[in-house]
Amino acid sequence: MSSRKYWLVLASAWLLVGCSSAPSPMLGTWTATVEGSTIPVGVFEFQQNGTFVGKIPGPISTIKGSYTLEDRNLTLDPETNDGKPTNDPNIACKLAEDHKSFSMNTGYSFVHFVKD
Repeated sequence: MSSRKYWLVLASAWLLVGCSSAPSPMLGTWTATVEGSTIPVGVFEFQQNGTFVGKIPGPISTIKGSYTLEDRNLTLDPETNDGKPTNDPNIACKLAEDHKSFSMNTGYSFVHFVKD
């Protein structure tokens, strides 16, 4: 096989693999409610690049950070609260089997997230 054909085959294979990967089930908007309530307490937007932005009412109105998802194990790493660095610990959650919800223990209450 000529060098040119080799590189063409290699580039085509690379494109097929890159284009066939499924998007993360986290992508999009998620609405948060406190356990036992139907009133939304926040909206979080998860991006393909592994970051999230959460808008919540109260003294801290914007949370930004990163996330990782391995199988259904979700880890949230809050990095800033209203633009100020935070030392908040990572939060481990389990994504539901249908990939449409997860819950977290905030230390004060359980918060349930549902994908919009």
